[in-house]
Amino acid sequence: MKYIATALVAAISTAAAATPTTDAQAIIKANVLDPGSVQFRGLKTVKGNVCGEYNAKNSFGGYVGFKFFAYKPAVGRVYAANPSLDQSIVMEKSKVLASVDGDAAGPDELRVQSDVMLAVFSCNFDNLR
Repeated sequence: MKYIATALVAAISTAAAATPTTDAQAIIKANVLDPGSVQFRGLKTVKGNVCGEYNAKNSFGGYVGFKFFAYKPAVGRVYAANPSLDQSIVMEKSKVLASVDGDAAGPDELRVQSDVMLAVFSCNFDNLR
């Protein structure tokens, strides 16, 4: 009986263990207005990074449209961009580190946009190489 209980605890612990995919989802949910509204699609792993798209509701209660994202577990950051590529976002566990809307004005904004584009394109468009 003792061995069954130990095996059951080990199985539950293993099932609840975080994965890069669940980490990416948690970071995104922590940084949107309505975490319960987040929708994910196209999730895949490419070279250890988690790629896909997410959509969430805005302050008016409407969905804003899917954004591409790439999660890099090595740095613990999610890089996201909308399909028109005019918004770039970098986020960590409980905060948005950077967000650039529209054209980048200075070197810091350009760096954010280039980091996001590199991460998102290399992850979501891996088949273009």
